[in-house]
Amino acid sequence: MQNIYLRQSELSLSQTAFILVTVTDKKGSIPSNIGAKMIVTEAGLVSGTIGGGALEYKAIEYALELFKNKTCITSHKINWNLQKEFNMVCSGEIELFFDVVNFNKWEIAVFGAGHVSQALINILITLNCSITCFDSREEWLNKLPNSHKIKPINTNDIAKNIQELNKNSFVLVMTHSHEQDWEIIRECINHSFKYVGLIGSKTKQKWLKEKILQENLPEETLNRIFCPVGISVGNNSPSEIAVSISAQLLQERDK
Repeated sequence: MQNIYLRQSELSLSQTAFILVTVTDKKGSIPSNIGAKMIVTEAGLVSGTIGGGALEYKAIEYALELFKNKTCITSHKINWNLQKEFNMVCSGEIELFFDVVNFNKWEIAVFGAGHVSQALINILITLNCSITCFDSREEWLNKLPNSHKIKPINTNDIAKNIQELNKNSFVLVMTHSHEQDWEIIRECINHSFKYVGLIGSKTKQKWLKEKILQENLPEETLNRIFCPVGISVGNNSPSEIAVSISAQLLQERDK
């Protein structure tokens, strides 16, 4: 069993999606023991066993269907009667728990690696998410915490990087330049990201509205952008702004 826990740890660290299948209960004649486990990835069975045979085959098949069709993105239990479900000689019932891990990663893209970004990312790495941080200043990217959840990218090609983002990404714009902020926001407007936030003040919100109107974009475009980003708590220190942004991200994610 030590091997399966080691494999689980390796997959978690690499942010690889997997399903941990555990026998949580059984009745009657079942070719497995309560507590038996196996790990299934999109490639199939990678570690462990719940007894082999038709039962294990069906459980693997079920897990692979979850990967294929995204029919269920949360952990859940299922109960099978082996005789009725699989026409097996065994007449017992089994309960399996499918623990879904890293199935649909929460992807966050942060443009800018300045003071607020540094404070924010130190909070975000404690959550179940993956973070990509873009900046043209290598010295600031080097200040980011060392974590497998963070992918720093040194780039000046903002438009290209936005086009390559997952459409379900949460995007935060907090660069050191208003011009660069607008370049990013303008690209984001053409994509249907789950969330786009722009750091700033009420004055910057007014500036953003003027830029949108200058580009002859619909005024309601402004409603798709959280500016100023974050909920209305705390002061203007980087650490408290980071807390307010984190809270808003969680609110929007859970909607």
